Amino acid sequence: MCSRSVKMVSININGLHNPVKRWKALSKFKKDKAQIVFIQETHLSDSEHEKLNKLGFKHVFYSSHNSGRRRGVAILVHGALNYEHISEHKDKEGRYIMVIGKIDGIILSLLNVYIPPGSNWSLYKQILELTSTRSQVILLCGGDLNLTLNAELDSSNGKGDARNIGKRMVHLMDELGLVDVWRDCHSTDREYTHYSCAHNVYSRLDYIFMFKNDLCRLKNCEIGPCTISDHNPVYANICLNRKNRSTLWRLNTNILNYPDIKERLKKEIEEYLEYNDKEEVSPGILWDALKAVIRGKIIGISSYLKKVGQQKLRDLEKKLLDLQYLHSRSCNGNIKCLPTFIPQKQFVEWDRMLSKYIWKGKKSR
Repeated sequence: MCSRSVKMVSININGLHNPVKRWKALSKFKKDKAQIVFIQETHLSDSEHEKLNKLGFKHVFYSSHNSGRRRGVAILVHGALNYEHISEHKDKEGRYIMVIGKIDGIILSLLNVYIPPGSNWSLYKQILELTSTRSQVILLCGGDLNLTLNAELDSSNGKGDARNIGKRMVHLMDELGLVDVWRDCHSTDREYTHYSCAHNVYSRLDYIFMFKNDLCRLKNCEIGPCTISDHNPVYANICLNRKNRSTLWRLNTNILNYPDIKERLKKEIEEYLEYNDKEEVSPGILWDALKAVIRGKIIGISSYLKKVGQQKLRDLEKKLLDLQYLHSRSCNGNIKCLPTFIPQKQFVEWDRMLSKYIWKGKKSR
């Protein structure tokens, strides 16, 4: 039985050149506890891709577009994973990268893909051939295909690509044994990852693929709220039979910035000394016991603050998802047809609050 799962996320970030957006994105991944991150359309050069090595993401692999900032893909692996690198294969135009490595001795193939709009069938075929010829053992493939595989369910207008690339993709995927993970978990649901304002259409363009034989390792797959890009992220939890790691407790010094918490801890120390400092035990034992008591109090306070903050963030994300759901189903995405009980001012306020909670991690640094 799997004791712990690895969380991965795939997202088209629509540019990370702005350092503020870059930090917000990394902070968001950290708050979501993502351990493997697939990013498309980074718009970064090789030297700028190296700047993604922050907030615990120890391993960074990337493919840049040499002739400009467009395109670009990156794979981030968190330092908490016992990762051992084996090899990588990448495109010179920033469209895909495949990384092969070991996590706790299990070989894993990570393929991150961005297919630009208007690409022909040969590029889609090349990507699928990569999954069968170069991947080893467990394959995790994610990315933005700029294509709907099932036009009826994955597009709000029910129209697919006129060149029938989606049908050809599905046929070849069946032959290779590749499975669209989110669709496998949500066989009849209609959810989308991108809204095109120009075409007034919602589409599901972002995917995570696995081989059919490895689906037993999948715990769940969900589409997240659109908070830091014009695309929704896709999350998946994968069981790799990892062992639980033992960790050391460290004091969260940020809680000392709250005056009421400092006063509460002072009172706890005074109360402890009042009841226990009776000169019956040595000062060393008294001090060690005090540290254990205060540590328990701090853990309780930190846990409560974390739960409150996470609940606020979940509430804001749920409101954004509800708005997107209403928007995609009201007059085929016409913003004028949004229900009148959701004022535009309220939406702006929700978005501002959500950005504050995502960005909050930087202020403490």
